[in-house]
Parts: sequence; C-alpha cells; structure tokens
Amino acid sequence: MKRKIYLLPLALLSTLILITWGCEKEKDEDVCEKFELTAKVQCGPATLCCPTDGGNCYIVNPDGADFYCDIKNATTSDPDGCAAAEAAYIAMFCSKGISNAEQEIVVKELRLHFRKLMDEARTYSVCN
Repeated sequence: MKRKIYLLPLALLSTLILITWGCEKEKDEDVCEKFELTAKVQCGPATLCCPTDGGNCYIVNPDGADFYCDIKNATTSDPDGCAAAEAAYIAMFCSKGISNAEQEIVVKELRLHFRKLMDEARTYSVCN
C-alpha cells in the first residue's frame, strides 16, 4: 500500500513536468514555412508566416517590407484578407506576363499553405 502512495505523487509530478516542457514558449513567435510552388509557373520561393498571437499572416519579402494579410479586407472569396499580399508577391516574384489562369493557380497554392500555417499557429497558441 505504501508503494502506491509514493507512486501517485511521482506520476503526477512527471505529468506536470511533461505538460510544462511541452508548452514552453518558443523564441520565435511566428510559425513560418518556406516552400517552392508546385505549379508549373515561374515564381520565386515563398516564405509564409503566421504569428501565434492571432495577428495577421504575411509573406516574407527579403528585399524590403513584408506583404501582410489584413483580416479587415476579408471578403467571401478571400476570407483571410490575403488578396493584396498574394498580388504583391505575384507581381514581385513571378515571371512577367503571367496569365490570369496561372495567377489563380499560384493564389490557390498560397492560400492552401496559409491555411496550413494558420492551423499550426493556432495549435502553438494553445500553450500560451
């Protein structure tokens, strides 16, 4: 009987340690991912980031100011307000003369990656 009494606090302490260790705050508060577009369109690699504090996601621009989404500009066709950021990325990093159909493919792929990162950022924010 004494063994069970000693094992219970030990088990509770180890569970508490695992939860605390699993929820340690990351140094970088943004979830980022760099990827190459799989579409047959000539665009440079994109680095997308979403903050874990619920802020606006953005596309990293190594040449200057990043391209931010703005939830205030959300529409039914653009629920995250990223249309302006996507257009700025396409204008700067895709080959000139890209067709509308190719632009739609790039936007679809960017939105897919943004959704994935938003989900990851929400998961990380649970620990905060």
